[in-house]
Amino acid sequence: MLLGALVFLPPFIFLLVECSKQSCYRNIFTLTNLCEFYIYLKQLVIGVIVVGGITEIAKTIVEEHRPHFFDTCMPDTNLNCTTGNYVFDFTCINPNVDQLDWIDASRSFPSGHSSISWFASIFCAYMIHSRMPTHRAGTAFKFFLLVVCVTFGLICSLTRITDRRHHWWDVLAGTIIGFLGAAYMIRYTHLQIKLLQRKMGGKDIKDNRNIILEI
Repeated sequence: MLLGALVFLPPFIFLLVECSKQSCYRNIFTLTNLCEFYIYLKQLVIGVIVVGGITEIAKTIVEEHRPHFFDTCMPDTNLNCTTGNYVFDFTCINPNVDQLDWIDASRSFPSGHSSISWFASIFCAYMIHSRMPTHRAGTAFKFFLLVVCVTFGLICSLTRITDRRHHWWDVLAGTIIGFLGAAYMIRYTHLQIKLLQRKMGGKDIKDNRNIILEI
């Protein structure tokens, strides 16, 4: 579901926003709009890669066990476990689980689904807020779309806890990474869009004067 949202949600949101802005559908596919969509899509992809990379590095360093670790791994040291002793070495003996699942059971912190879903949600909300004119789309409809984006990130995060894939602090850390990544990429994207609008010049800048004021 997360992968599908990353692939289909940004183009859908961009087209929806442009349809609400333009009085003629032919104006949606102008050179300026296509270039701006390319910038949004490029920054979104770069942000997902960076946020996902940071998350994976943290997972590899921390190696925190997932909530289902004991059921998945069935470590041999758990058979004669003594309260108060820290176990450094163990061997997974669950015959019904392969080695990749054993490794994944120790990659809980931070939550990758939370970091990526919140990054994508906040970035898509930024696209809606900065480009959709309230006077044409309506305040209620614009607010509804923003709520949908935030709800997507919230559901992706909370279900990682209810599915016992992560602890609550894993999800919190992933959410913070996603928010920080989104804040940086939004600022950089905003500058890139303004630079593009200056470079287009001439008629395109006049046609997009309202867009510049909104951004």
